[in-house]
Amino acid sequence: MITKDNFHSPVFETEIRVRYAETDKMGVVYYGNYFTWFEVARGDVLRKIGYPYSRLEEDGVFLPVSEAYSKYIAPIKYDDLLRVVSRIEKFGTASISFVYEIYAGDEKKLCTRGYTLHAFLGRDGKLIRHDKNDTIMKLKELLTRYVAAEGQ
Repeated sequence: MITKDNFHSPVFETEIRVRYAETDKMGVVYYGNYFTWFEVARGDVLRKIGYPYSRLEEDGVFLPVSEAYSKYIAPIKYDDLLRVVSRIEKFGTASISFVYEIYAGDEKKLCTRGYTLHAFLGRDGKLIRHDKNDTIMKLKELLTRYVAAEGQ
């Protein structure tokens, strides 16, 4: 059972190759693209636990970003192969947060750390609590099963 005090997310990894369009005139990745990569990794996490964004939204739950942060440690360049390491930091009463680290190159150099916080919203745009919504309870159950399976 996942609670605020005992939740330990497994680590998820997503590979991304930097495209030319994601870089600036100096060949360095434009800072806004990091948040796109966070989104790609988040989508992978939800797919891997068995409840992709598309199904969450079909079932009436939306996860808008309410807070986002990124610390840029080292530049990322065109054609770098990235490894985005992500995990769910907190599954709260009315929100969920993810943390990310982006590593680049063969040497797996840490280039970025960040996080995103997402509110649970219903179709009407109003905040919903996980214990009052079957869809969020299903997400929590699938995550609990995934965590238990990873621990074996």
